[in-house]
Amino acid sequence: MIISDDNDPPEGTLVDPGSTVQIQKQMGSSSSVTFTAIDTETEETLLLNKKQDFTVTPSDKQQLVRFLIERGKAAMIFMM
Repeated sequence: MIISDDNDPPEGTLVDPGSTVQIQKQMGSSSSVTFTAIDTETEETLLLNKKQDFTVTPSDKQQLVRFLIERGKAAMIFMM
């Protein structure tokens, strides 16, 4: 599961191992959004791009950020 610190969506985004998902966010402010990945079975924090969390800063241009989730549950995440 991918969870963002802005709680949008509040229940997070469920990601199946080996799957691809696209997350789009419309930002109303210039605040950064930090993402974390959690194994829903063990509640263990997983790594995003080899880090405990990953922060995205809004810009006027559309961004594509790829997240690689690691520790046995691999998935590729795209954010635009």
